[in-house]
Amino acid sequence: MKLSNRIEKYAALTIAKMPTPMAKRIAGTVEVDGQTLDPHLRVILAANKRKGGFETFGSVAGARDAYRHIASVLEKPEAPAKETLDQTVETDEGAVPIRIYRPDASGALPAVLYFHGGGYTIGDLETHDGLCRRFCRELGAVVIAVDYRLAPEHPFPAGVNDCAAVTRWVVQSTEALGIDASRIALAGDSAGGNFAAVVSQEVEGIAFQLLIYPGTDARVHTRSKDLFADGFGLDKTTIDWFFATYADGASRDEPRISPAASLNLAKSPPTHVAAAGFDVLRDEGLAFAAKLQDAGVACTVETHTTLGHGFVHLTRLPGCDAGVAKLVDALREGLAS
Repeated sequence: MKLSNRIEKYAALTIAKMPTPMAKRIAGTVEVDGQTLDPHLRVILAANKRKGGFETFGSVAGARDAYRHIASVLEKPEAPAKETLDQTVETDEGAVPIRIYRPDASGALPAVLYFHGGGYTIGDLETHDGLCRRFCRELGAVVIAVDYRLAPEHPFPAGVNDCAAVTRWVVQSTEALGIDASRIALAGDSAGGNFAAVVSQEVEGIAFQLLIYPGTDARVHTRSKDLFADGFGLDKTTIDWFFATYADGASRDEPRISPAASLNLAKSPPTHVAAAGFDVLRDEGLAFAAKLQDAGVACTVETHTTLGHGFVHLTRLPGCDAGVAKLVDALREGLAS
């Protein structure tokens, strides 16, 4: 690890251990739209304000390296699953790497397919390994993480095609995988939430989906994109870069890019949308939940009003850890019904 990265990690861990009153004194109060930002998160964001978004790292490779580092700094260590297996799934478009996490349990188990975030351009199995371990352990579920193809090497629709193909494979392979066919969930954060929203309409046999601060409508310019355009963890300029890298000229009206534009929302399974209060994507996530409800889909929604985009990676911070605990609860409830 580079010296600068070691210093950054030490500083971040120091902030994470800071008593809440001290964090409040250092960063002050940040209130936007009737919401108060988590004090530890305020200090982290203030310390990193000088840094730009992923589009400023000079190359896609640099952005991917930066994301791996960021995802490792403030995520608390998670115990490994009883069994972890890396393999590939053969599809019509090639082999897709996956990682299967198995809990210390027997019988036909519930399953969660996880599609990682990263703006369709960055992220991989490692950036979300801790979250998948936690879901596996706390849910007693088989978790299958999908290492889908990334843009710009593989623009739309490569990534979503991979996720759909692996989902079909899981649905068709439940006996071999030791999975209860009636309890299969999709989950994803950010771009991964977008993929889950698309795939859940296309593949039958999904019992539930968890969409974590998802991008669902590239057609709209929302109020939250103005309120949180800069300095809250995901800048609007970064979203614009991600989209331009991924879409490769495809229309924003395309339902597999903007699932909110779909005419088949009623095919979606019961859903929980977890929005972050201080997030450029907040309003489109909430609007998507309303569209699902209007289509007759059983959809619950929670806005984590003190948190920002990417809180699943910040579980050393008490508020973010509590937010992830609520995600676990939502999945548990969805897989039990």
